[in-house]
Amino acid sequence: MAEERDYYEILGVSKDVTEEQLKNAFRQLVRKYGRTVQGNK
Repeated sequence: MAEERDYYEILGVSKDVTEEQLKNAFRQLVRKYGRTVQGNK
């Protein structure tokens, strides 16, 4: 069975954030771990 994940914890935000703050946290992770940043095209 798949392990249940807390996506708020992965994004580094609390569960009472605004939609805008959630989007910003996601975008920061994309910039950090995205394929183009890593050089894997």
